[in-house]
Amino acid sequence: VLMAYRIAYCKVHYPKHFYAAYFTVRAKDFDYVPVSKGLTYVKNTIRNLYNLGTKASATEKSQITYLELANEMMERGLEFEKIDLYRSHPIKFLVTEKGLLPPLASLGGLGEVAAKNIADNRDINNPFISQEDMRLRCGVGRSAIELLANNGILDGLPESNQISLF
Repeated sequence: VLMAYRIAYCKVHYPKHFYAAYFTVRAKDFDYVPVSKGLTYVKNTIRNLYNLGTKASATEKSQITYLELANEMMERGLEFEKIDLYRSHPIKFLVTEKGLLPPLASLGGLGEVAAKNIADNRDINNPFISQEDMRLRCGVGRSAIELLANNGILDGLPESNQISLF
């Protein structure tokens, strides 16, 4: 009972910290893509997963759990910020002014090892000059770079180190 009281107290009085702790510790299958599309998309995804009924896989059932909490968080006026290549932690959700900053590893398909390699090799004072530079410095594969690029995290970062004259 005491633990439930503590959790409820934190959820009411420190909601950002509660959600950050919950998603970091309990939602190992958290996928940034559905929550990045907004509240309506999250609600529709939850509805579609419930409609699967007993046909839902274990992954889909765990997805329902964290999507319901993400829905609750967004209904309370908090938001998930866009993953930031230089500010996002590799595996922990960070509290921000608007809500939460998801970790790099929350991007489905980008593993913890790749996220940690990116975090270890990024430097705001020495930013990546291209996707190729990032791949070489971080030791991540092309599929990880494509995943980041397809989700808008590498916006403005050219594909190669070569400068185009035309």
